[in-house]
Amino acid sequence: MQNNDKQLLSGIVFLCALIPFSLLIVAKSLLFPFITGKALYFRILIELAAVLMGYLLLKYKELRPQKNEYVFWAMLLFILSIFALLPFSVRPYVSFWGNAERMEGVWSLLHLSAWFLVLYLLFRIKPESKKTIFYAFLFVTAIIGIQEIYEGAALHIFRPSATLGNATYIGFISLLMIFLCLFFMSDIKKKTGKIWIYVLLALFIAAMLTSGSRGPILALIIGLLCTMLYGIVIAKRSLKTRIIYLFFVVVLLAGFYGFLKTDLALSVPGIDRLAGTLQGTQNVDARLMAWQIFMEGFRAKPLTGYGLENAPIAYFTFFNPKIFNFEEVIFDRPHNKFIEILVTQGLIGFFIWALFILCVFWAIKGVKENWKKISLIRMTVAYLVQNASLFDMQASYLLFFFGVALTAPTISIERQNRKAERQTYVSPLATSLLTIALIYGWYISFSHLYLVRTVIARAQLSFSEGLPAYTQLMEKAGPFKQEVSIIFNSYTQAHAKEVNSQDQLNIMIDVFRKAYAQDPYDMRIFNFYVGQMTNAISAKSANNMDTSKERAEIIKVFNEMTARFPKFPDLYLNRATFEGLVGDKKHALKILLDAESTMLFSPRHVYYLAGLYDTLGEEKLALAAIKKGEANNISPNSIDAGLVALSVYIQNKDIIGTQRSIGSIGTEDQSDDTLAKVNEVLLRYNVPKISRQDLYLAGIFTYLNEKKDDRAYELIQKLQEFDESETTKQKINSVLLQFNKQAIQ
Repeated sequence: MQNNDKQLLSGIVFLCALIPFSLLIVAKSLLFPFITGKALYFRILIELAAVLMGYLLLKYKELRPQKNEYVFWAMLLFILSIFALLPFSVRPYVSFWGNAERMEGVWSLLHLSAWFLVLYLLFRIKPESKKTIFYAFLFVTAIIGIQEIYEGAALHIFRPSATLGNATYIGFISLLMIFLCLFFMSDIKKKTGKIWIYVLLALFIAAMLTSGSRGPILALIIGLLCTMLYGIVIAKRSLKTRIIYLFFVVVLLAGFYGFLKTDLALSVPGIDRLAGTLQGTQNVDARLMAWQIFMEGFRAKPLTGYGLENAPIAYFTFFNPKIFNFEEVIFDRPHNKFIEILVTQGLIGFFIWALFILCVFWAIKGVKENWKKISLIRMTVAYLVQNASLFDMQASYLLFFFGVALTAPTISIERQNRKAERQTYVSPLATSLLTIALIYGWYISFSHLYLVRTVIARAQLSFSEGLPAYTQLMEKAGPFKQEVSIIFNSYTQAHAKEVNSQDQLNIMIDVFRKAYAQDPYDMRIFNFYVGQMTNAISAKSANNMDTSKERAEIIKVFNEMTARFPKFPDLYLNRATFEGLVGDKKHALKILLDAESTMLFSPRHVYYLAGLYDTLGEEKLALAAIKKGEANNISPNSIDAGLVALSVYIQNKDIIGTQRSIGSIGTEDQSDDTLAKVNEVLLRYNVPKISRQDLYLAGIFTYLNEKKDDRAYELIQKLQEFDESETTKQKINSVLLQFNKQAIQ
């Protein structure tokens, strides 16, 4: 290789060593500060590195992979598959560009795949660069781990997220770094270096526990067990040794499972959430039901799926309102990579990704050093286990693809003769195409950077300047109109009092109309659009103006959305809310009753229906609605829901229900403002007012009745901080004694 090309190779190493530092970027001046800056920085660097590597591949045939380097070709097949499946996507433009919030889609996967391909080729030519990039990752992830532990220990942040914005992501990268550290441990000969590796391993384990992530802990255990299973199944050992290994594995698993079922496990940071999941499966039940919903979507489009970034469409289409029995949650993705691939890329995409994973194991099989082979097996198994309860993001892709690239075989290119050297060149056409590709990629990245900076900057403008500015920006937003509309909605809410003309309302509506036209599947845009149309109707109605056009438009988009997602109860709730706001409460009631089967599992829906009955003077029907909800384990989960229940129970002379309603409010909030709202309802029906202490005590009673003792004692502590009198202490003890709890001193 010529000297100038060796310098190019060193430049590629330098660029790749800079990429791990993307994980430290938190760009607060950009849209989605934990994601946007990282993604754009990475894309700009990998585009340059890929073009330089492409130039060297064109110039030196010896650098190109052999036919039996299956993992390289499997990645190329994966890239081809995501492009081939694009025309079958429900929203092709979203599948290609992703969105500004997630920064994923085909465009993102193309860059992440390029990262793997560049590393794989680089490690073949210059294997010593493996350590350089590993040390970059080591430095970056150590900083993230230290920051996260500091946030948890010193700042007492629950599940701190450092520079990644999500505690689970830190658990994931800590998991992968543990196995990468083990991989490189055999290369470190000095005692000082080994000590540092042990220190960093302890740091990553501590960071994983601090993150409170359950998946990484399970993945770590299963990954480590792979070593023992290797000793049982593959390694050449005596039968006696294999039996000992197997016995140890069984005892270890049984012992850990037994420990998780103890109260002690609930007090160990990091382990507590995993133990809590086993001892109370509510979160798991919600996740399992979400997976069932997504699998219904897969069965509807089994071959090609809905397209990348279109998992929410499958979720809303096949929504099962019974999920509200477990928690009020909306999933934008399955939190299971395997199900997500089935839903978004179908069996075709799943088969190709599975083929890539199989090729990864085949490539690991070719690693000569036994310790390194085991480390990579453990890493890959742990990666797959973690992805059974999560999904990939830029941080995990960077580390996993780096780990897989370590399987690249070393080649020698020094056997070229001088004549061959003189004859090697890259045609002007190829050079021009590579340059154009780089310019295009950078143009996209810098345009995106300009857009997200501009969206934020315009939010600082006055309303008279910002309104036309956002209108102009919508014309330039390209595939990111929905993101602009989301920020614009926050902007209009902040300036709601400054809207003083119908023309301004029409401009605002037009922004959301354009966003909805581009993406009629996005529930957020739909809600913003309907909300602004409702504001326009209210404004016109106040001035005795005709609102038939706006009403027709709203009904049209409601009908479109309910046709797309007939099982999603929020659509009926929003439609009923709209009808109630414009004065047709009987029509609102009919809408809710027609969709009652989808509404019985959500507190929001049950108590809105009860409240609507209440305003219509149908207190018996309101009580019946609440009772139906209670039959499905529904209770008030907000102040407003509690106030509705309170009003209904008082009118129906239900003393126990009245007390229970006040208790539900007392668990949510005990402020003077909330107390005033409670007393307003009580006075409306000539019921004596209560004190703030009574609100606290009602909340304590409710928590104890629900066997949530920890929360009850937290509320007791808050009450004592508010009122330290002996009378209040006696009242607290009176409540505690009802549940055979020890009195406070």
